Amino acid sequence: MIASELASRRAYCGITRPSAPPLPRHYADIARDLAEAATRLRATAGGIRLGGPTPASIGDAGRIVTGCEALLRELRQAVQG
Repeated sequence: MIASELASRRAYCGITRPSAPPLPRHYADIARDLAEAATRLRATAGGIRLGGPTPASIGDAGRIVTGCEALLRELRQAVQG
């Protein structure tokens, strides 16, 4: 059986290739996620301001910022097409 025939049969049965890239999300969905992350970062920064920095709060802030960077990359790709 040739590869193209096998791929056609898998597609017919509803089996997708695992290497297929995910569909791009709409920019409004990405912006919503970015706004939620900003709200979390604001709350974390407020906790640091009131209670002082802890390793956990600094780690949380770093993870939120890293997530925001990923969202910004995704937003750039969504806008640029």
